[in-house]
Amino acid sequence: MHNRLLTFGLAGFNLIAVSGILLLPSATGASQRDTVFLSVLVVSVQAGQAVVVQVGSAFPNKAYFTTFLALGVLLASAVFEDVAGALSDFAVPTGLGLAGVLFGTCVGAVAQVELAKGSAFTYQVVLLLRSLIWAGVVGICLFFYDVGVLYASLGAWILIALLSIRRTPVSDTKMNLTLTMLLGAAAGLLYRNDVSLARAAAFGASFHIWNIALVIYTISQSLLGFVVVNEIFSRRTLVLAKLTTRRRYAIKLIVIVSLPVFTVVGIVVQSAFGSNVISVVVQTVVLVLAGSVVAAQASLAHINSSSRAVYLAGAIGFGALVGSYALGVAPAVGLLIELLFSGLVVALGTRGIRGGVSSEPNSPSL
Repeated sequence: MHNRLLTFGLAGFNLIAVSGILLLPSATGASQRDTVFLSVLVVSVQAGQAVVVQVGSAFPNKAYFTTFLALGVLLASAVFEDVAGALSDFAVPTGLGLAGVLFGTCVGAVAQVELAKGSAFTYQVVLLLRSLIWAGVVGICLFFYDVGVLYASLGAWILIALLSIRRTPVSDTKMNLTLTMLLGAAAGLLYRNDVSLARAAAFGASFHIWNIALVIYTISQSLLGFVVVNEIFSRRTLVLAKLTTRRRYAIKLIVIVSLPVFTVVGIVVQSAFGSNVISVVVQTVVLVLAGSVVAAQASLAHINSSSRAVYLAGAIGFGALVGSYALGVAPAVGLLIELLFSGLVVALGTRGIRGGVSSEPNSPSL
């Protein structure tokens, strides 16, 4: 019990550290683009790390090569941002996403070793150390030196790599498992960058308040992910046994009724009050509630062997998000529309309990 409380505490400190990384550009007066780029980096590293943990393999075999490749792509993205101007609007986020996934697979291999030993406490220590180094280097560079967030992140990654890669085990990952990991990383890049897209949609006078709101939403989702991994996925058989037909339909009803209501509330509040502080607070609360419903639904769908429906729903929801922002909706409204589509697809696309355990667990991590 004592060790479990310490593990929860470390996870909480890790959330604070990552939130600090995302808030540093605003606190130091850096540009809104810097905040978005840093968000893409953080999310992409998480995606790469998560897929290694999900599959349970120390990918890749060439850890040193992959690390140098990740650092090289990040450096190239930073230089391109400096020299290309408007041409970098698409190229730089793409490069950052690739660099983040590559680097995440390497540092994720270290975390996976600790999980394989059954040490959740040490796993959280590894995550916290990575986040503290990243936040510390970026903070020092922004506060005391005229160094951009991408170059600062490059320095942080080098330090993290020096501490991590020497401990990375050699993997015997088979080709089919490697392909699964690549597909998982690609999906993670898509789904996890919805908040980065929301930040990009928030450019303007209200950007900083929306950035804080999105950090709060991200924290809530990360906490839910921690609970899902430790309280649901770790008790798959027990939870599946309790997931009776009546309870399954009750969950579907909650999703089908609540998500449209949350979306309408968000649209009405945004239309009536714009992006003032009270409006953003209300929309953030609604967004956290909607995200909680969808996260709980998705976790139960995974253990009910409906992972494909969850992945399809995520893709459809992300498409709805992109379309919404193309029409100029507010950040929270776009995310609510994404959650609405993804939640309804899972609710309407899953069937009865088939038994068994999903082979494709969704393990969100910060």
